[in-house]
Amino acid sequence: MIANNAETHVLQRAFRNIMNALARPGRLGEVEVLRAGAEEENPLPAHFEVVVKTLVDQAVTFAVSGTREQEATQWVVLNTHSHPAELEQADFILKKRRFLIHALFCIYLFILAALVRPIAGSYEVKGVDVARYQGEVDWSAFSEQGIAFAFIKATEGSSHVDMRFQENWEAVAKTSILAAPYHFLSYDSSGAAQAEHYITTVGKRRGMLPPAVDVEFYGDYYDTPMEPRKAREILGDLLEALEKFYGAKPIIYATRSAYTLYIKDYFTDYPLWIRGVYYPPFLDGIFSWTFWQYSDRGRLYGHEGVHIDLNVYRGTLDELQGLVIK
Repeated sequence: MIANNAETHVLQRAFRNIMNALARPGRLGEVEVLRAGAEEENPLPAHFEVVVKTLVDQAVTFAVSGTREQEATQWVVLNTHSHPAELEQADFILKKRRFLIHALFCIYLFILAALVRPIAGSYEVKGVDVARYQGEVDWSAFSEQGIAFAFIKATEGSSHVDMRFQENWEAVAKTSILAAPYHFLSYDSSGAAQAEHYITTVGKRRGMLPPAVDVEFYGDYYDTPMEPRKAREILGDLLEALEKFYGAKPIIYATRSAYTLYIKDYFTDYPLWIRGVYYPPFLDGIFSWTFWQYSDRGRLYGHEGVHIDLNVYRGTLDELQGLVIK
């Protein structure tokens, strides 16, 4: 759901006030309501509505415990695109009648989040990943801002092609940015069919980075993930076919949950591109990453979107150039 301008301003002020309150324990902070009468139409108290819209998004999970659970769950999904989870597994818990977020978890989360950018900033090779959501991209502007590499969405499943792929793929070649087209893994078609679709769409270009495969959950698979053995079979067939064609091991992108369920201890010889926008990968015990997506709220000029994903490479630019396909 896209907020209107007035709501956006309320949420921005709420975020600043929440950050100030967390930074100064014991200090009281105020949060505005979005509109009068919100408590009558929503299953959440009016002030809590603002807090939820400020802190919860599609990258986290939540659970509701207490009265009006079903109504509250539906409201949070509709307004934040977050995903419901069991109490023991949820990132945020809306508890009982007062709908209080676990305060200690929030403080812990934001302390860790504050560490992400400084730690990511210690890596010298910076990159982005883009898809149609960024609209038209000025790749020269990205290069001027120090972007050295990019993952560009190309394909998904066995038939879909990102509407901006060809445009991005041709434009990035005119810059010094090293680029890899990425494929979004589908659990609904075979690995062989997906590899054929990617190869047909992308082809092979001298100087490109190895293909990347995005492994995460979508649709019904958020609530009911595919059985690991079957998912690994699809992924393994895809990786094998891509490696054979390109002569290099593909890069595996994974969210924390997908990594734990499907990747960990199985695809250890493939370069790992890990998502970790709330805290560094090592806090999940992930030490062997090659690329780290550390932000999904990045700001760069040169594209039509609001935010952009930011990444770092764990190595030098010379080492990154050593990965390109000859």
